[in-house]
Amino acid sequence: MGVWTVIAHYGDVHATREAVTAVLAGSERPETVLLVDNQGDLPAFDDEAVQVERPGANIGFAGACVLGMRRALAAGADWVWFVNNDAEPGPECLERLLDAGAGAPRAGLLSPAIEHRDRPGFWYAGGDLDRRRLQVEHRARPERDTPHDVPFVTGCAWLARRAFIEQCGPLDDSLFMYFEDVDWSLRAQAAGWRTMLVPAARVAHDAAYAHGRRVFTPTAIYYMTRNRLLLARRWGSPGAVFAAAVTWGGRQLVKCRSAAAAAKVVLALSAGVTQIPAIIIIHFRVIRRQAQRSLEVALSLAIFLERTVDQTTNAIRLKIAGIGSQGDTQLIERNRHTAALKIHGAKLSMNFGPVTRVIRILRPRIRRLFKGV
Repeated sequence: MGVWTVIAHYGDVHATREAVTAVLAGSERPETVLLVDNQGDLPAFDDEAVQVERPGANIGFAGACVLGMRRALAAGADWVWFVNNDAEPGPECLERLLDAGAGAPRAGLLSPAIEHRDRPGFWYAGGDLDRRRLQVEHRARPERDTPHDVPFVTGCAWLARRAFIEQCGPLDDSLFMYFEDVDWSLRAQAAGWRTMLVPAARVAHDAAYAHGRRVFTPTAIYYMTRNRLLLARRWGSPGAVFAAAVTWGGRQLVKCRSAAAAAKVVLALSAGVTQIPAIIIIHFRVIRRQAQRSLEVALSLAIFLERTVDQTTNAIRLKIAGIGSQGDTQLIERNRHTAALKIHGAKLSMNFGPVTRVIRILRPRIRRLFKGV
C-alpha cells in the first residue's frame, strides 16, 4: 500500500528536519515525504524520498495539507499521513497505524496517542467533542489499549485513507489553521467513516505551557475564535458556539501577565469575532453587539493603562533630565516602570507602575469568574 507523508513547514527549520528524520527512521517507511515549505527557507534534503514544495507564500497548515494530499492522491497513494513539523513519531508509529487501518476498513482517520515531549503524560489520548458548542477536550489517557473510535481526531499526526478523502473531500483550506481537524472529524462521521485512536502508535509533540496551563499566541487565538464561529454554519448551535468561544477567550485573557499581553489577546478575540459572516449572527445581533462592546471596553481600558504608564514615565524622565544637569545627580533607569536617582551618593527610588497594581487587584476577581482555568 502506498503511503505519502505530508509535513507543513513553518517556523523552526531544525524541528522540521527532526520530524523528517523520525519519519524516515520508522519501521514502515513512506514512499515519499512531501514538505510544503510555507516559510521558504528549507534547504534541500539528501534523501531521494524527500521532496520540497514551495507554494511561494504561507498558505497555512490546512492549505499545505490540501496541496500535499492532492499530489499524493495524483501519485496513487492509498494513505496520506499528515505530521506536524514539531512532532516526532515513534519508530513503529506508521506501521501500527496502517495495521489498525487494515483491520478496520471503514476507518477514515486514525491518530496515534500523542505524548508531551518535555514532560510525562499524554497531550492527546483521544478526544471528546461537544457538538453543540464545538468544544474539544483531549483525554488524559487512552480508553483502552486496542484501537477504538473517538469523537475527535487531532490533526497533529493523523493518517487519512484515500477512499475517505475522495468521498468527503480535502480539508477546508479557508480555515488556514486550527479547527480543520474538528471539521474533518465531523465530516467523516457524518459520511459513515470511523475516526479512531491507535494507542500503540506513539508521537512526541511540543506544546506551549506557562505556569502549568496551555498558552496560545495572539495569532492562534484569532484563528481559533474565528474558525470555531465559522464552523457554526455547518455544525453545532450558533448561539452556544458563540458563548463557548467568548468564554474560552476570557480564559486566555486571564492567563495574561501584563497589560500589553492582555491588549493583544483582546485584539485577537475582537478580530476573530468580527470575522463572522452576517448570515451566522443574524439571529444573535444583540448578543454579538453586547460582546463586542465588552471587548472594546476591555481593550480601551488596557490601552488607557498602557498610555498612563508611558505618559507618567516620560514626565518623570523630563523631571529627571532637569535635575540631572544640577550638581552630582545621576539617573539610573532600571526598567520601564521603575527608576532610581543617585544624588550626591544617596539613592532615591521611584515606582510608576500602576498597571502592575491594577492587575494584581483584578486578577483574583477575574479568575473567580472563570473557575477551572
